[in-house]
Amino acid sequence: MKRIHNSGLLIVLLFCSEAYSQTEPVYILNSQKEVDRATFICAEMKYTRIIGRWESMAGVRFGYCINHAYIFGLEVHSILSDNSYLGSGAFGTETTINNAMVYGGFYFDYVVPTNYPIQLSFPTLIGAGECLLYEKFDNTTQRDAEILELDGILVIEPKINIELNLSSFIRIGIGCGYRIVGKTDLSSLENSDLSGFLVNANIKFGGF
Repeated sequence: MKRIHNSGLLIVLLFCSEAYSQTEPVYILNSQKEVDRATFICAEMKYTRIIGRWESMAGVRFGYCINHAYIFGLEVHSILSDNSYLGSGAFGTETTINNAMVYGGFYFDYVVPTNYPIQLSFPTLIGAGECLLYEKFDNTTQRDAEILELDGILVIEPKINIELNLSSFIRIGIGCGYRIVGKTDLSSLENSDLSGFLVNANIKFGGF
């Protein structure tokens, strides 16, 4: 009777162990169990619509991962290209105005666990930033640039990513999303001008 009881207990433990192992991420290079809590750093490139044009942005993200699925952290992004449009310059004439935008804040993410080295994640940024409008001058009789407007913005940026687990400490992803900008008081731009669709690619280093 004791032998039957021990055998039943062993079967239950085996099933529980198998069920638990399926919640662990699957990697291409290895699949050994990692810690349930870890930190990581992520570099990201984005191609996004700003003031009616496609522009490039770069960002960095620091995250804290819990149970391989729940992520909390901080991130910051800045525009790389000269996002320009025609507007009224420092001397009241129509000229090319450049936009320098930076924003960041708190973000959270949920990674949908699978039994494959590919999974979905849903990162969302909630933060703030600044938008700087300036005019460049090409001649030497004036300063190089004139700041025209500077104002703060609020940003909400939800995304959906497809991520590939290369190993337990390297993960790459691609995705898309939409940046929603609010609370800008710029005289020449609206919230809708700074909001826009985006596509992104990223690489993460850390524990997952």
